[in-house]
Amino acid sequence: MTASRFRLLNPASAGMALMLTSELNLFFVFGIGLIGCLAGLIGLLMASRRSWVVIGGMVTGLLAIAMGASWYLGLDFELTVALGGFTAVSLVFAVIRTSLFLSATGWMSRQLQRPSVQGVLLLACSLLFLLGWGWHVELQSAATVNNDFLPGLEIDPSQLSEVSTVRAVTDKGRPIMLCTLPEIALTAGEKHKLELDTVHSRQLAQKQISTGPVTEAYNCHGWVFADGQYWVRGRDVPAILEDNGYTTTSTPQPGDVIVYYDDIGNVAHTGLVRVFTSDGLTLVESKWGWLGRYIHKPLDTCYGDRWSFFHSDRSSNGLTGLHDSPPLTAVADE
Repeated sequence: MTASRFRLLNPASAGMALMLTSELNLFFVFGIGLIGCLAGLIGLLMASRRSWVVIGGMVTGLLAIAMGASWYLGLDFELTVALGGFTAVSLVFAVIRTSLFLSATGWMSRQLQRPSVQGVLLLACSLLFLLGWGWHVELQSAATVNNDFLPGLEIDPSQLSEVSTVRAVTDKGRPIMLCTLPEIALTAGEKHKLELDTVHSRQLAQKQISTGPVTEAYNCHGWVFADGQYWVRGRDVPAILEDNGYTTTSTPQPGDVIVYYDDIGNVAHTGLVRVFTSDGLTLVESKWGWLGRYIHKPLDTCYGDRWSFFHSDRSSNGLTGLHDSPPLTAVADE
């Protein structure tokens, strides 16, 4: 496992590019799937080989153009490969209709020459393509709602390594997985630039105060619940809140926890309340993924506008057992 395996996205243009790419992907997928299905059905019904040759040539040309356009527009690599496969199949169908090929082949080539057989194969390929692409999109959608993905810079959560030397538990004894992240293969200057790009791309440059540098030693949940020593997964935050006696409050005190939620109710981010006044001023401090740590208003983050405040009578927010053994990673800003 090396840092070079991380998938890093430049946040400055990621949002617009992702939206445009998704729309183009859908256009190509449904367009090619529809054309393929129609061509396959026509092949099943057609008796004239000459007509099928014309249609087959047109389909091959369209597929070749679509493959080139997909590559030129920078669409998903899987889509370009799929279109290339369709083009190759259509080209093979065109080649096997030539007299030179037919004279060198036997029964199989004569069967493949038949429009009905080609129609069945093209119809099957089109249906498999649509099903396969749907599965691919579902996997991508599942990844984007994963709590461990960062809003400005994505890191594959499978790169997190479980810590085995420290056993952290809630007050009710429920174990909480602690993780570390290998050092990201970027220079300090590159990390700082990505941090600035993330902040500026969301119009947050004048809305936060940096309190800690970029570091992959811990994430937001790890800063709140693991004393800034480890990564804690967002999926474990509800268990921590429940077992450690947290209750929601509309008048938080300094040291209380703010929890942000995504559109489907999963925990997306956590931080600590630093200031809360009756006249409406609220300031929060939080760690943004593996980026820096900042003081900001609750709305001035890239984690959305759905949050709740939680209070506990505990003396600290840290999990039990954190200090039984020395941490594996040093906190970079302490």
